[in-house]
Amino acid sequence: MFGMLYPHDEEHALVRIHLRFECPFTGKLFGSMDELVRAAISHLIREYTAEEQHDAERTGADVLHEDEEIPYLTHITLNTGQVRRIYPGEVDKQLYAAMKRVWKDSFKSEGVQLFEGYRFKSFQSRRVTVGTLCNGKGIPILTTNCCQWDDGTYWRILQNESWIPLATQSSEPPPTPYVADQLGFGFMQHEDATAWTEDFSRCFGWLVLDAEQMI
Repeated sequence: MFGMLYPHDEEHALVRIHLRFECPFTGKLFGSMDELVRAAISHLIREYTAEEQHDAERTGADVLHEDEEIPYLTHITLNTGQVRRIYPGEVDKQLYAAMKRVWKDSFKSEGVQLFEGYRFKSFQSRRVTVGTLCNGKGIPILTTNCCQWDDGTYWRILQNESWIPLATQSSEPPPTPYVADQLGFGFMQHEDATAWTEDFSRCFGWLVLDAEQMI
């Protein structure tokens, strides 16, 4: 034992401790907290997507309208690659009304409190409006990018500047106008928010890109 701690009659013992972090969802061990968080986010996203697809199949929410004259937005979840059309009739009117009231305040530097424990911040450029939903500590839960037109430039920016692996390809931009969601670090800490974040991004998309459809 002492020979292992004090090799070659050294005066000082050399002890190495290797920390392992256990994922609460899968039980797998990781060598760093960053690796654990990335794996946990991917796990939660896969579970959320599976549940979302199951609900869509059960309710027929993904069935395309026969009347192609009905306006729609293309909705993409960057983390999973899921693409679908969203129509004005799918939007929660009460949530839309609430967002419309706080819309201007969301452009302030501190953003605006949307619900208790959730803060919403927005910024706008010539071609895109971006809204980020954060928790009380300012950690992003969901970032929604609303693009009225795009020659592929902004789409490539979304792909190239993301530190979280995405399931979408920079060479395959969606048709405009589109709403592109990216789940953030805070998503795994606020699973309860998944009950309304999809409605949130739909409302934000229609408010920014074609508010007249909601009248």
